[in-house]
Amino acid sequence: HALALQLWDTGNADARNLAGMIADPSKATAAQLDAWMGDLENGFVLWTLVKFASASALANVKAKEWIKSDSEWIAATGWMMIATLAQS
Repeated sequence: HALALQLWDTGNADARNLAGMIADPSKATAAQLDAWMGDLENGFVLWTLVKFASASALANVKAKEWIKSDSEWIAATGWMMIATLAQS
């Protein structure tokens, strides 16, 4: 998980995609999810965040929070999480 945090902090889309793949959802915090959400800049990384956040204990809370956002990226991520959770 520590490596995932370091990879995300590089700002590189490929590194962030890998970070989302190796991050431990059980260690996700609300602050981390919100920070990663704020860093989104493309759909490639958005899907990585959806998969990671949807596997966390905060998935329902964050999805409900994010769908209410005026930001297209944040709202879309929240709706994608709801769809992901519904398929589980």
